[in-house]
Amino acid sequence: MLGIKEEFKEKTIKSGIINLKNISEGVLEGVFNRKTVLNNNEMENYKNEIITIIANILDKSKLFKN
Repeated sequence: MLGIKEEFKEKTIKSGIINLKNISEGVLEGVFNRKTVLNNNEMENYKNEIITIIANILDKSKLFKN
């Protein structure tokens, strides 16, 4: 959704996956806080969370535990 939102500004965007193991189930819609559609503010919040997670993964001073 984040990757294409600028291209489709005026359209509703939904996300989902196709489970190749159970392809007959069709597209499984992404659900975020019990919603399948996010407004721009919500998408921006998720974008910031993703950036924070990636920054933490790339931070060599942080150790990850199993």
